[in-house]
Amino acid sequence: MAMHLTHWLWIIMAFAGIVISVVQFKRGQLEPVPLFILSLLSMTVIYFLTIHMVGFPIARYNIPILPLLFLLAAVGLARIATYLVRSKTDP
Repeated sequence: MAMHLTHWLWIIMAFAGIVISVVQFKRGQLEPVPLFILSLLSMTVIYFLTIHMVGFPIARYNIPILPLLFLLAAVGLARIATYLVRSKTDP
């Protein structure tokens, strides 16, 4: 029940993780290894979502993608928290 209620929040946080990673890549703030991992996660999620939005969306195929969404949501939260901490400590 709780996951059903918070599903859209997890999706929004996962896409925030994707957007923040792209922005940090463009600014040159990411190292090569995290960049590769985030790129792989992001491309997998985007590919999966575009195929299943256009193709044949079945809920049982959502199970393999949920851990990736949770990882990307955690990355988004970590990047936002890091930004907020740095902005408060920098004069």
